[in-house]
Parts: sequence; C-alpha cells; structure tokens
Amino acid sequence: MTITLDAIECLPRQTAAWLTANNPLLPAGATYLETDTKRMKTNTNLTASANWNSLTYNAVGPQGNIGLSAYQSWVGQGNSGTVNDFLDSLVGPEGPAGTSFLFVVGTTIPAVQNANTLYGRK
Repeated sequence: MTITLDAIECLPRQTAAWLTANNPLLPAGATYLETDTKRMKTNTNLTASANWNSLTYNAVGPQGNIGLSAYQSWVGQGNSGTVNDFLDSLVGPEGPAGTSFLFVVGTTIPAVQNANTLYGRK
C-alpha cells in the first residue's frame, strides 16, 4: 500500500526585508508571514496571482483580555490545593496496552519511511 501526498499546505514565511526585496508572486488566495514582524499579507483575489509589494498588510485586531490560568480555573470550580496538587489531578488511571506500530509499505511519507527503516521493515 502506498500513500502519496500531492501537496501539503503550509504558511510560507520569510523576513520582511526578503519579501520586500524579492517581491514574490503570491498565488490566488495565498497568505505569507513575515517571520520578524509577525505581519501577514493575503492575496484576496481568488483567481489571479499578485506580487507581495502590491498587497496591503492584513488587519490586526485589538489585544484581548488575559484569561485565567488552568490552575485558577480549577480552583474556581471548587477545588483547593497548590499548583502541584492541580498538576497531580491531571494524571488519570493507566490505560490499556497499545497496539502494534502501523507500518506502511512503499510509503512516500518520510517519517514513515524512517520508522520502517529503523524497525527493519521494508
């Protein structure tokens, strides 16, 4: 059995200086991220490509309120104790033994290929 991935969608990223200097062509609907500024531009045209420098930055909303920590929520639900008590409460009973590892013969996914080699499967 062979599993082939035609494409994996991911958010293209580069520094602001690189993107401005190289002015890459964004495919229709694509979003790119500036790794140093954390700002993004999206080509909102769904039928045509557009160059980076011709696009405007995506709008950024206001900072939201800071919420409670998980420990604070736990105490708020009527529990009492220290942070360590809270962490200890997260451990449940031991589960059943796992099943054997699934090997996919002839896969084109590198992680599975590496696991197959590691465990002597082809």
